[in-house]
Parts: sequence; structure tokens; C-alpha cells
Amino acid sequence: MRTHTQPQLTDTPAPPQCPLSGSYGLRLLCRTRDFGCSGEAFEVWESAGNHFCFTWPAPPPEVMPRYYDMPAYLSHNSEQKGLFAAVYRRVRTFMNRRKLRLIASYVPLRKARVLDFGCGTGDFAGFLAKARPGWSVAGIEPGESAAQQARERHGLAVSESFGALPATERFSLVTAWHALEHVPDPAETLREMNLRLVHHGKLVIALPNYTSYDAEFYGSSWAGLDTPRHLFHYSPKGIAKLAASCGFRLEEKQGMPFDAFYVSLLSEQYRKSGFAGFFRAALIGLLSNIYGASNVNRSSSVIYVFTKTEEAS
Repeated sequence: MRTHTQPQLTDTPAPPQCPLSGSYGLRLLCRTRDFGCSGEAFEVWESAGNHFCFTWPAPPPEVMPRYYDMPAYLSHNSEQKGLFAAVYRRVRTFMNRRKLRLIASYVPLRKARVLDFGCGTGDFAGFLAKARPGWSVAGIEPGESAAQQARERHGLAVSESFGALPATERFSLVTAWHALEHVPDPAETLREMNLRLVHHGKLVIALPNYTSYDAEFYGSSWAGLDTPRHLFHYSPKGIAKLAASCGFRLEEKQGMPFDAFYVSLLSEQYRKSGFAGFFRAALIGLLSNIYGASNVNRSSSVIYVFTKTEEAS
């Protein structure tokens, strides 16, 4: 099904081992490129037996900010104009309500401390703070421009990293909406989340799923890869295994049906499919959701609910 011509990398050394697991058992998933910004070529390698992939080569941290310097990056640019951005914001409002219902079923508290990791411009954290006046909501966002928007528009306390938070601060809930795929060391980030949660605290994560139907259809042009901004790529098995190693128990998984349409539209744009691509995106998004309805592990993006069961070491 992968009909898109894959760009060829030149002078790129084969990765010696997985940067997260240390495994040498690797499989090249695809060759792709940065469709959203630089056009540079990258590879996506799968760590055998661990059910996740990583982007290779990963840009050094000091140059990473330039890959986010693009107006179309909607989570960091709430004022983007146009029909696509308007639809994105309308869907985001609907999804914020759905996220709140899910969270409230696991955190039925009148007062709670909540941390939104990778909060971007603060749209969800601000929504949550208004919907639950008794909750204290803070955010972590390394992008200074997005963090400043979150502070100014929503009155949020936003820190650059876990290390910038008071050492004794603990939370009943930590959320990460399409954020963990961006961090260079997800295991360390999960351990930090664990240490910041109270015992039996909840962790709610949303991630693209590289084993979804739409991912398999679009292959190297699947927008959910989003290299090099997405440094790691997860399957449901992969994130459950990684989170378990960091002291979490998986409670529930839910598909995110709108993501299949959104990602398919972006993928068609990357393919430069023209007007016909709009109809194909609608069809692939629909098929992906049909597969996801019968098996959540085939959903384009998945929400995972975890409980902290032990202190991370």
C-alpha cells in the first residue's frame, strides 16, 4: 500500500543501537523527510521486541527549536488563520470536553493539582482550569513563545521543565497530549512524571499510533511521523511496556477518531494530491476509524490512562 516514493538518505550512518532500549535488534521502518519545515531526510527505525520506533538521525537539542519555527504548527500558534486552522480549533474544543469526561471518571475530586506536560499555548490546561475551578492547573512547555501565550491568555503557571518546579510539588493527575513523542528521553520523562504524582495518581497520555490503518496506508508520508519533531513513535504495546518499566499500570485505552481524518488530510497534502486527496483522506480516515472501533490498537491516535503503582527508580 505504500505507493509514495521515499526520499533517499545520503551519507547517513546506520544507527548502532536504539537510543532508548540499547537494543541492536533494529528494522528500518521507512525513509521519510521533514514535510512541514526543512525538507531534510530522516529514517524511522523500529526497535525489535520493544514495539516502538525512533527517528534517525535525531537533531542535536541546540538546533531542535528551528524545526518548530513554522506558522502551521498549530499547537504552538493559536492564532493561525484559514479554514484548516478553524476546523482544527472547533475539533479541539469538542475533544477538550471529551478529555474532561474521561479525566473526571478517574479523578472524581473537587480539589486536585494537575500538570499538563507539553501544554503548548495552554488551550487544554486553560479549558480544564475554567471547567474545574477547584483544581489547580499548571503546565510544562519548553517552547518560550508558546509558554508565554499560555501565561498571558489563560493565566497559567507554566514552567520550562520538571526541574523548574518546586521539589516538593506533587500532583493527582499528569496529562501529556501528543507530547511524549517529542522528548529525547521518554523513559526519563515518564520517571519524572511518576515522581511528581501522588501514590495511585493518574497519568493520561495521547500518542500517534504507527501501527494504525492510516499509518500503514500512507507509509513514509504519514503525517503522524512528523520527523524530526517526533523523536519516538509508539504502538499501544510499546508505550504500555515502557510505562510499566517506569512504575505505571495501564487502565484504559481510547481511540481519537478525529485524528485519523486530520492526519490523513495532512498526509495527502504532503503527497501533493490536489483536490482528489481530500476525498481519499476522508475515505482513509473513515476506514481507520472502522478498524479502530473494532480494535483500539488500530486507531490513528490513542489515549492511554495509567495509574502510578510504584515509585520509579
